[in-house]
Amino acid sequence: AEAGVDPIAAGRLLDGGYCKPLDLVSDIADIPLPNRSLDAIYCSNVLEHVPDGVRVMEEFDRLLRPGGSVFLELPFGGGLHNLPFHYVAGYTHQFFQHYADRLGMEVVDARYCFSPWSTDALRLEDLWNRFGTCVPPHRQMTLA
Repeated sequence: AEAGVDPIAAGRLLDGGYCKPLDLVSDIADIPLPNRSLDAIYCSNVLEHVPDGVRVMEEFDRLLRPGGSVFLELPFGGGLHNLPFHYVAGYTHQFFQHYADRLGMEVVDARYCFSPWSTDALRLEDLWNRFGTCVPPHRQMTLA
């Protein structure tokens, strides 16, 4: 499958009143706006669904005016979801620092916020440790 915007599906959503008012539907790595045209970009829980996060960072850099800001939010270690469009399960602060330096951007704050997606494995391991002995040996599994 190829990433991008399905114009037919997007049209159905827009015709149904979803996300109104919405000004623009485009590929996040190729947004049809002029260079240096935005003061701020807010991108929440999208980057893990894009095959080339670096290209998106480059696009954000192209769009931002000097002194502009990008607020990125994404799960760290999130479980697979929205397949087949889930490409990365854990960008680290080092990824953003590396590419921000390369693009001449500045990381002002980087922190980890764990969501249910990213803590499911820990809860499952805890349940297994507490109740795994109740499962017959031929049904047991190994958690790595």
